[in-house]
Amino acid sequence: MSNSNEHFKVGAVSAAVLYITDRMSKQQPIEFWPALGYGLTGGISSLVPDLLEPANSPNHRNFMHSMLFAALLAEYKQQLEQNQALPEKDKMLWQALITGYWSHLSLDAKTPRGLPLI
Repeated sequence: MSNSNEHFKVGAVSAAVLYITDRMSKQQPIEFWPALGYGLTGGISSLVPDLLEPANSPNHRNFMHSMLFAALLAEYKQQLEQNQALPEKDKMLWQALITGYWSHLSLDAKTPRGLPLI
């Protein structure tokens, strides 16, 4: 079972990699401070599931730890990407938040209890 330190590290790396690959795909320079900022954003958002549903028992995983909630985040991420009115920095911020959250769910999915469907 992952602890908050591991969740934070994986969320931070995931969001930083998201930023780097986005910049590379657009052939834009990769900047240190934004990469760090998005990484910290992903790290912090990776802690949110256990703030919403604290890990005080083996059965703590409910809706905020569910496959359905992960799918809802995927739908929201897709809508963000298609929103022409939203500035690119805002899109990247939301994507970093979602990526960090997903990283938490991905780690939890690998445990014996896995994630609930709903």
